[in-house]
Amino acid sequence: MVYVLDARGKVLATSNWQRPDSYLGEDLSFRPYFRTAMEGQLGRFYGVGTTRSESGYYLSAPLGERDNPDGVAVVKIGLEPLENRWQGADSQMLLADENGVVILASDPSWKLAALHPLSPDARERLARSLQYNRAPLPQLPLSNVRVLGNGSGNSGDRLVRLRQGPPMLAQQAALPGTDWQLTLLSNTSQARVVALNSAALAGVLTAFVLLLGAAWNVRRRVIGERLAARAALEAANSELERKVAERTADLSTTNQRLQGEVAERIRTEAVLRQAQDGLLQAGKLAAVGQMSTGIAHELNQPLAALRTISGNTSKFLDRGDYDTVRANLGTIISLVERMGRITGALKSFARKSGNGLRQAELAQAVDNALFLLDTRIEAVQPRLQREIEPGLLVACDPNRLEQVLVNLLGNALDAVTGARSRRYRCMPTSAAGWRT
Repeated sequence: MVYVLDARGKVLATSNWQRPDSYLGEDLSFRPYFRTAMEGQLGRFYGVGTTRSESGYYLSAPLGERDNPDGVAVVKIGLEPLENRWQGADSQMLLADENGVVILASDPSWKLAALHPLSPDARERLARSLQYNRAPLPQLPLSNVRVLGNGSGNSGDRLVRLRQGPPMLAQQAALPGTDWQLTLLSNTSQARVVALNSAALAGVLTAFVLLLGAAWNVRRRVIGERLAARAALEAANSELERKVAERTADLSTTNQRLQGEVAERIRTEAVLRQAQDGLLQAGKLAAVGQMSTGIAHELNQPLAALRTISGNTSKFLDRGDYDTVRANLGTIISLVERMGRITGALKSFARKSGNGLRQAELAQAVDNALFLLDTRIEAVQPRLQREIEPGLLVACDPNRLEQVLVNLLGNALDAVTGARSRRYRCMPTSAAGWRT
């Protein structure tokens, strides 16, 4: 899921806007990932959603200037598929975050339980941040039985007991780049049974080998040597086949994992591209809103003139003054054409951009941008200087080119407003550059 927040933490756009439980319009300024992104850093945060109570991993980044962001873009990654795969494993697993709270577990009843007692201050801090959406965070009844090897009480291999159950082997590992701890719990009773069976099987095989050796000693030495050579050859062949099978299985697993990562990356890029197109269209509509006052003024003047001229034309028609009527009709046609150019330019600017590159005439794009900003140009009255080669074509999306030019021209008009020298120069610096 992808959504965008403004500088105050309000959700402006979200990929689930069509759902009744959409984030659209919510205030998420209390989330740590929002504050981290507004400080110009990349945020990473685990939390339980306040709308649907779904846990997820949040990645945030500032939008605009890093020192003064205009907003924050957030990507939420759901962790439920990983937890569902854990539930089918033979061993039990759990993942604890930096607060010692279980955020993923093969047993759903362990989720959002604390591995260690939480102080009142820590509970109050977690309640304010709504990281776990006001979950009670009970302590998991997991007690240490004995530490194995050189491990300590908080890390390494050890025997633990859950409530009054049998002892289990606990193996911990830290996830690189995070303060999270992954714990694997294995049933020691099953391992003990397997060890006893292996010892019994080894004893039987040892006795069989001794009897076979005694029988071989009775036979002739030549036959014994041939049998030993054949057994060695078969053992080597079996070992080779086993290694080939293991290597093939490893390669198959790695290939499947890489295919999954590639598919996930393609899907993420498609979602980000859709979000980028939506932000581009929102910027264009915002520019249209800024120009709405001038465009309304440009349309009101022809409309008022049409109302006056049409009223006079009817009077001249009654008098039989057809020359004046013909002149008024010509004026009305010119006013209607002017209004058509205004609405046509506005419609062309506001429509969504297409896919792929096309040929766009640079001079025409500049004319359309100046026409849309005509009211602001009239108010500032700068000295315009154009240095554009006629018929110059560029490979781009014409609609996006016009938006870029409108933004550049609008910024230039803002810069020269109130200045003594109001000189405005338009010229392409290269095939991929522009200067105003």
